Amino acid sequence: MLEELVLAGGATVVGAMATDGWQAARDGVVRLFRRGGADEEEAAQVGGQLDRGAARVARADDAEQARARLVPLWQDEFQDLLRRHPEAAEGLRELIGEITAALTAERRGGIRSQVQHITAHDNSRVYAAQGGDVHVYEGDRER
Repeated sequence: MLEELVLAGGATVVGAMATDGWQAARDGVVRLFRRGGADEEEAAQVGGQLDRGAARVARADDAEQARARLVPLWQDEFQDLLRRHPEAAEGLRELIGEITAALTAERRGGIRSQVQHITAHDNSRVYAAQGGDVHVYEGDRER
């Protein structure tokens, strides 16, 4: 169970890097380490490490590739934190939930939800855009 939490924590925190919600995510991680017993110096080191990672993602030609390289690092950091302070697990769960909610809202552009029901019939085409992507659906040409 803790292993899944560590995996999710690393992926979630790194996924927030170079997004509008990054500062809140960063601050949440630093708070989590402080509650886990980190002194001011260690908390500052965690913050610096987070800042360097976010800067690396921001300047990367391929942000997703940069994130992929950082995920194991943060999984290790969370694993170490929970090994030393198992009581921090609930705080990590809460942080993952907060970051996920913020990223979901950001990706939706503040819209609560978007639903489209699209059907193409009789050799027709439907062009639909949702969240900036265009999807092309073609009807059954055999009918």
